[in-house]
Amino acid sequence: MSQKTTSPLGDLTKEARYYDYASTANPIFAGLIPPVPYHSFSPDFFQQKTSGILPLDVSDKLKCPGPATSPALLANFVRIVKGT
Repeated sequence: MSQKTTSPLGDLTKEARYYDYASTANPIFAGLIPPVPYHSFSPDFFQQKTSGILPLDVSDKLKCPGPATSPALLANFVRIVKGT
């Protein structure tokens, strides 16, 4: 008759989760953040006549609640017109 014994190590690791390096180092691969979609802004977007800051917002494609160019960043295009 065999008797089952439990080890302290088994108790500590029975609910452990293991992650490989690719999952940990690459949040897109791990599904933690979406990939940044390719987006080309039209030339008209950059042709304003006055100085200003234009957000490069693709939050609709990223499904982010606020303006975003990537899941953790909002990049801007800054146009400075000479003399303004």
